[in-house]
Amino acid sequence: MINFNINIDQYNILIVGSGNIAKRRLKKILSSSKKIKINLISPTTDQELNKILKDNENIKFKKRKFKKSDIINNQIILACTNDSKVNEKISIISKEMKLLINDASNKKNSNFQFTSILKINSFLNMSLNSNGKNPSYSKESRILIEKIFIKSIKKLLKISNINPNKKNSGISIKKYNSDIIKKLEVEINNSIINILKK
Repeated sequence: MINFNINIDQYNILIVGSGNIAKRRLKKILSSSKKIKINLISPTTDQELNKILKDNENIKFKKRKFKKSDIINNQIILACTNDSKVNEKISIISKEMKLLINDASNKKNSNFQFTSILKINSFLNMSLNSNGKNPSYSKESRILIEKIFIKSIKKLLKISNINPNKKNSGISIKKYNSDIIKKLEVEINNSIINILKK
């Protein structure tokens, strides 16, 4: 697999299901874009989902079971029901229509995966993924990096004088191989080893 970013504003997204995974992915999509058109299909709902629907007019919700015709006019499909057979059916139809599909119950039925995003600042994000093998591993790694390294990364970016507004900041590659960077690398590695030993 390869990681790449898509401007989802131009696409219609279909989410089938309303459980925890569906809600988590729905919130992730909404955090990325408020303009995206989302179609949500599920025979059930809950208080949390009702609030999301109320706060976002760009979501069209149909309280019923999935129909094959629901896929029409959508380009990105998320099969997030609690029935693996229904998810597989959605995946098969989506692939036949050459659409992007993510099956929450079986990564083998998916042709794209969600990544765990680590926001460094307004200019920089880090994307972590396990190629669909173990999403919880990506999530746990992101949390670990956030807790331990995020402040240090921000400080390093600040003192390096890299200008995010310039395409070419003019920073020499030698700067990244400097003694300061090498010492920091050794100290961070030693700190991690000492923490894990305790």
